[in-house]
Amino acid sequence: CDRARNKFVTRKVMGEHGLPVPRFIEVDCEADLEHACEVVGFPAILKPIFGAASMGVARVNSKEETFAAYRKVIKTMRVEDDTIWAQGT
Repeated sequence: CDRARNKFVTRKVMGEHGLPVPRFIEVDCEADLEHACEVVGFPAILKPIFGAASMGVARVNSKEETFAAYRKVIKTMRVEDDTIWAQGT
């Protein structure tokens, strides 16, 4: 069940089984963004590995937009505000 809930693990497993997946990389902190931009390229989708209903999802077209979107989303990912984020902790 966790494989289906965690978007990173889901894509990794799909790719390992020969299913097509877009370029992706896990970002654990803001310091990972620069490398992620280089690996994935643009346009890109920034999304939390947990969550639902497009919560925290942003389309980005540049490094500047990526950093801005990350900073905006990370502020909203508080377990105290919405328990959906508890799955990722």
